[in-house]
Amino acid sequence: MERSLGRLMAKLEACFPEGTLNKLRKIQTLFVSSEKFSKDYSDKEEIIEDLLDAMLQQKVCVIRYHAHGEDQINKFMVEPLHFFEHQGGLYAYVQVPKHGKIITLAVARIIELTVTAQKFDYPEGFELMNTLPWLSGVTTEDPMLVRIRFTRDQARYVKERRWAAEQIIVEEDDGSIILEMRTSGLWEIARWVISWGSDAEVLEPSDLKISLETEINKMNKLCSE
Repeated sequence: MERSLGRLMAKLEACFPEGTLNKLRKIQTLFVSSEKFSKDYSDKEEIIEDLLDAMLQQKVCVIRYHAHGEDQINKFMVEPLHFFEHQGGLYAYVQVPKHGKIITLAVARIIELTVTAQKFDYPEGFELMNTLPWLSGVTTEDPMLVRIRFTRDQARYVKERRWAAEQIIVEEDDGSIILEMRTSGLWEIARWVISWGSDAEVLEPSDLKISLETEINKMNKLCSE
């Protein structure tokens, strides 16, 4: 991955006038050392290089993507925005022009990528820090309304954080709070809720409750063996 970045920067030096490149070097801060990644991306270097090139030039890409939990490979257009590292994996924020929504994709699951000549405008109002990777969901699922009740013990901590771009916090009389947010990625959210233990209760949607119960049953089965 570092070699991919180096090749791209060398190409930019030949394309941009002196002084402009310094403004672009900040793109290097989007990457951390490859030693931090627990996954091997040696077979994805060309895809990573093309993605970064498309981000800098704001060009639309056509990708073939194997989504988590799905047997089929989906083909669709994306507007690549930003890379980020999460739990040892490399991901990318992209906007899907067909729906006008921003999603996250796992680079390891991109089977094929083609950079087109079509340009796109960076979405207004998109703030990277307002979209947390473990809640935005590494998925192409549609956003859904999620409501989770947190106990009084965790209320202060939850209120101090921004968990999603669209969120509302409702305070209850007993000191607990209800976090309402629009996000996607059923499996990712279920795993996040489990990390809170008994301090978090899913109120809706029902699909999230079912997913949570399934994961807990799997954990109980493993512990009983």
